[in-house]
Amino acid sequence: MAGAARFSLLSSLIPIPLDPSCSLIWKRGISMLPRAGNAVYSSMQCQQRDQPFSTAQTTSSNGSWHSWPWSPDVCRLRLACKALSAKASQGYFRQHFRRSQDVDLTSEALQAFTKRVEARCGQLRNLNLIGIAPKPRPGDERGEARARRQNHISYLTQAFDTIAERQENHRLESLTLRVVIVHLDGARQLPAFNKCTRWYICRRVWVSAVDTWQVALQALAASKLRIEKLTVFNDGSMELCSLPCNMLITVDLEDSRLVESLANLKSLSLSVCDRIFDPNRDIVEPGQKYEPSSPRDFEAEAEDETNFTGVAKFIKLCSKLEELHFHYCRVFNPAFNVHTGFHPAGILQRMAELESLPKLTKCTMRGIFATETDLLAFIKRTDASDLTLEHIILVKGTFRAIIDHCVGDHGPRQALLLDSLHEREGNEPGTMVLFPWYKGRRAEVAIPVDGIDVAKAESLKRRGDDIKQPVSFLVAHPWFIASPTNMIYKARDRLEYGANS
Repeated sequence: MAGAARFSLLSSLIPIPLDPSCSLIWKRGISMLPRAGNAVYSSMQCQQRDQPFSTAQTTSSNGSWHSWPWSPDVCRLRLACKALSAKASQGYFRQHFRRSQDVDLTSEALQAFTKRVEARCGQLRNLNLIGIAPKPRPGDERGEARARRQNHISYLTQAFDTIAERQENHRLESLTLRVVIVHLDGARQLPAFNKCTRWYICRRVWVSAVDTWQVALQALAASKLRIEKLTVFNDGSMELCSLPCNMLITVDLEDSRLVESLANLKSLSLSVCDRIFDPNRDIVEPGQKYEPSSPRDFEAEAEDETNFTGVAKFIKLCSKLEELHFHYCRVFNPAFNVHTGFHPAGILQRMAELESLPKLTKCTMRGIFATETDLLAFIKRTDASDLTLEHIILVKGTFRAIIDHCVGDHGPRQALLLDSLHEREGNEPGTMVLFPWYKGRRAEVAIPVDGIDVAKAESLKRRGDDIKQPVSFLVAHPWFIASPTNMIYKARDRLEYGANS
């Protein structure tokens, strides 16, 4: 078969990314795969969140998902040409299909997955549980949903026990929770590609996120499996998908079995969002008309302690935690002004008030609200060697003491990233911490000085010994220079942080 024909056959079998930044396997061995179609790999869209590599499924530019080649297609890949045969036969590529698995949270998929685990003799390392967010059906009652959840817990517990029996020390390296939207015709989409506004998390998405959280944690507690890394809706493909902050405690976080399952957890990556104040009407589906909710005491719900204690209680279970990646997303609510009535700074306050906090090697805080006192106390107590503060909003105090600590003798020792630091008290327009301009800064901002616009940077990035160098900064109301780069960054911020941006 001629080379062009072989490439045509391969392209028809396998969707290959067009964007060089989304090549199939970065740094993993394959660098010359033919590129056809217009696919972007969902598990590789954003490596900022340190998500384990996955080839099980992909998503195209419109958000629909495709299956990635399994063993028969790998064989065809090796027949394409000599170079591809050599690359597709490398150890990592051959073994990855056994070490990483994407599993839908359905009874059929869980049963089939358990059988595959039994046949693979303990080679599984990374498990991605994918919650299914279907189109709501009129006849789908709560009782049916509850029974379905119990079945999923039972099947997943069996799968976890099977994994534990075949793993050394009953441990799994990584467990990742995700959500995918499934339409009535079977088509799949990531939450970010759904036709909602950028300030909404669609009802079926957060409902599926809560269900996935409950099933995974309850099954983990009931099984013998131990995990070392847990990612909860916080990898690069999970924009506009977070766990409502008051829903963490829907799982019994004081269960001794769950404490034992998380005893060896070393890395936690967690994304939460505002409380959903009216689950039935506030977050409407695309194309539906919003109907005002019944009169309720939203202020009392906003002050409910369950909104703020869930994250702290979960971190309390992880005594051996070494890495923490925490992301917060604001949700626009047409029935209640969350900007003035809901105060998410209480989440970090409860975390900083814990009697004991683990000493971290790496800490990433993104999109959070905090006071100067709480944020500084948390940074000092966790003493992370690698610290990232991105899109932080101080509702009280300033960043002066925090920045001084970060570049001081007791600050991070390996890496420091400060990006988009805002000071905003009450309803007043916020100010931003601006650093000296440097090549490679994230975005371009400017402030007027003596009638001249002076370029500044909204971020500071340092590594190693450079961290301890003095830093100059100012706090002002900047304006963003009109450029395609800035437009991309602002769109990305709206996607990442919702109404917070």
